[in-house]
Amino acid sequence: MHFCSATIARKILEVSTVINRAAELWRNWEDKQQMLQGVFNGDAVAADLSRQQYDFLTQGMHRINAPSSDEKMVLELIKRATGKLERKLYPIALIRILHKVKELLYDKPFLSAKMDRVKTNDVFRLKSTLNKMGIAADKLNLPAVLDYQRVAINLKVSSPYGTSGNLELSLHLEKDSSDRYQLDSYTATLKSSSLELQDRSYSFPVSLNVAAKDALNLLEGRAVFKQDEGKQSGNWLQLDFKSVDQKGQPVLKSYGSDQGFERKKELAVLAGELNRGELSANGIQKGLEAGKQVMIKPVLGDALFIEANPVERGILLKNEKQQPITLTQLKQEQAQQQLEREASVSPARQFTFEKQKPKEADFSFQISS
Repeated sequence: MHFCSATIARKILEVSTVINRAAELWRNWEDKQQMLQGVFNGDAVAADLSRQQYDFLTQGMHRINAPSSDEKMVLELIKRATGKLERKLYPIALIRILHKVKELLYDKPFLSAKMDRVKTNDVFRLKSTLNKMGIAADKLNLPAVLDYQRVAINLKVSSPYGTSGNLELSLHLEKDSSDRYQLDSYTATLKSSSLELQDRSYSFPVSLNVAAKDALNLLEGRAVFKQDEGKQSGNWLQLDFKSVDQKGQPVLKSYGSDQGFERKKELAVLAGELNRGELSANGIQKGLEAGKQVMIKPVLGDALFIEANPVERGILLKNEKQQPITLTQLKQEQAQQQLEREASVSPARQFTFEKQKPKEADFSFQISS
């Protein structure tokens, strides 16, 4: 069948770049043929190869409904190939006719019903997985997208997270050994709004249980705490953009509570330094664990932002310009602001007063969504 293979290969190159299910069917057969010849040698595989090819291509053609004009062109070539195989496998005309009747009245309807059940189950399972990840599966039209001629499918998804749709997702679906589609991983890309900065991208395996919103926070440089299922323990995940892996991606690092970063302890220290007991509140901890940024807004002075930063084994402080700032620098700025406020008070009238501890109302808190 080498001549037929070369002919179909040339025709495939001539069709549109849109996914052609018939072309995929032929490519999948060539991959399987190469695998069989690589594993089995000699006359044993050669004798059965015609049967394997006929069954594979015939069943594949039954799965292609409402073919496009390009697909019809490739299907016609495949039908010619299977016709030659059929005459070889069933040289007696009567047997060949009976086989064709069985194929049309039984094999094709049975296979179609089986594929409908498989697709229904796949759609249900994939919707459940995607919805848990924060991806609106209903907008993907999965019944139309799932194409069982392909071993893998990539789906572009617009995400509701990020600013002005700057978070893009690409879902990577792959068929398992039972021909069922599974979500293998997804690639999240944070598009930069500045020409000076590059886009950030990372491929998250499904096993990490990283939701779309987690991906956004990670790509923006914040850490996310992923709790082990059924346990209180877990690990912090954070992308290290100063290092890259073999794929050119930033390195995803994982930190346990036994590796020098304990958010409760770090928050307690910060709460004491800033005289803000609320920083130890459970809501603040949960916000940081979700990869969010917590804003501390004083009545006077600039706002302060805090983030979990397990890479540096501590809490990251940022000023209103989103620039990192140390606790020492913060105290110096606050002292300077206090001196400037005192200097701006009119000296015309003087009062004797006792210095009091700052009130709890001097700060308010806001957790980013």
